[in-house]
Amino acid sequence: MNVITRKKGQGALEYLIIIAGVLVISALVVYFITVSGGTGAKRNVEAACQNAASQCALKLQMKPDFDCTQMCTDACVDPRTGQDIMADKPAGQQAVDLCKQGKYADITYTYTPGAQTTQQSQQTQS
Repeated sequence: MNVITRKKGQGALEYLIIIAGVLVISALVVYFITVSGGTGAKRNVEAACQNAASQCALKLQMKPDFDCTQMCTDACVDPRTGQDIMADKPAGQQAVDLCKQGKYADITYTYTPGAQTTQQSQQTQS
């Protein structure tokens, strides 16, 4: 006795649902990679600035009149924006200034491109 069994395959609708699921997952992966890329760059600049401030602190301990300006400017200005990473803070409290004083623990990336800096808002109010 030959019994023919039907094998049930996947229909076109099931394939479309699988493809849609793959596309959604791919879109999420691309989104998260794109979003995290900017954050990583900010962390790199922040770490470089903190490192420069740490080196400056050591050099200032050995030679109190050492000038860290160039080293701090190179490390604490975001190459993507051309702005100090703490440009939204008042003069004297920006990253380059803190770096030149060797205050590496006080340095954090706070500047958001497109946001008005403290200096710009003071000029606008005048």
